[in-house]
Amino acid sequence: AGTLDPARIEHVEIHMNSHFASYPGTQFMGPFERTEQMIASTAFGVATLLTRGAFDYAEYVDLIGDEGVLGIVQKTTIVARDDLGYLDGEVKVTVEGKDVTARASDAPQTLFFRDREATSVVLTHRHGDSMDAVTAAIFAALDGAGDLPAVDDIVAATRGARI
Repeated sequence: AGTLDPARIEHVEIHMNSHFASYPGTQFMGPFERTEQMIASTAFGVATLLTRGAFDYAEYVDLIGDEGVLGIVQKTTIVARDDLGYLDGEVKVTVEGKDVTARASDAPQTLFFRDREATSVVLTHRHGDSMDAVTAAIFAALDGAGDLPAVDDIVAATRGARI
């Protein structure tokens, strides 16, 4: 899908479940002083995805001063809707006078509910090849063909990896 030049974005409108919109921090628009504020802010997360694509928690230290992201946050409106379920949502982005809308229902279900393949890809991406054996053991246990790996084995496999 790619990313957008922040200067081209005129407005962002995020439609979300009313209960989610009422959580502390979800409608926070800045100024951002702490990582927790950025993590909680729906506008900040959407602005970052629009301008950078997928990002990792380790990047928040750099994002706090990203003028492109912060500028989009200021152009964002949150619309709390009672008719949206917990997995529903919609983002409308106005770019140079044209509206582009994305709905959660248009995304593959594996974005919300990870299947085995998606889980393996995410764990390997975050923790390296050391997770392959742990992931295989977890799936085997879920299939009734073994025991869950020991916590010490999981910790050892993730040591030094990105969180």
